[in-house]
Amino acid sequence: ASINGGDETGRLTTRPIDFQGSRLHVNATVARGGELRVEVLAHDGKPIAEHRAADCLPITADGIDLTVSWKAGEKLAGLDDSRVRFRFFLKNAKLFSFWVE
Repeated sequence: ASINGGDETGRLTTRPIDFQGSRLHVNATVARGGELRVEVLAHDGKPIAEHRAADCLPITADGIDLTVSWKAGEKLAGLDDSRVRFRFFLKNAKLFSFWVE
């Protein structure tokens, strides 16, 4: 199943995930003028500094293995063994899957 954000920005928040890895990848399609952004939430539901949606470099192209990056870089350093959630923001985009490596 895919998650689709139309002309308005759609939002999807994952269940808590025991984080292990360093990079977030997505399989997504993005229509012209659309974008996909992601923020990482701590166990209390608040965005983690440097990994907020406003700091995310928007994904604006299609791909089956796109690495999500923030202004601070693509590595999610210091989150190993943390319980986090990902919040996806989609505008004219579809998210098919995500994974951490």
